[in-house]
Amino acid sequence: MAQVASKLQHIEEVDGQQIKIRPVTLDDAEIERDFIEDLSTLSKHYRFLGGVAHLSPEELVDLCDTD
Repeated sequence: MAQVASKLQHIEEVDGQQIKIRPVTLDDAEIERDFIEDLSTLSKHYRFLGGVAHLSPEELVDLCDTD
């Protein structure tokens, strides 16, 4: 988790709101799965360059394990 903390970026929006951006980790797999499941068919097509209805557990790990 120390590697993720070192990649944390703080950004200030035009309206002054502070946001944090960090890389996805394996701890985010469930959230990422839910996010992808909620995408429209067209959004999934654009995101994955093809017809992806669901990600397998292995694909989800590959997506969330960036190291």
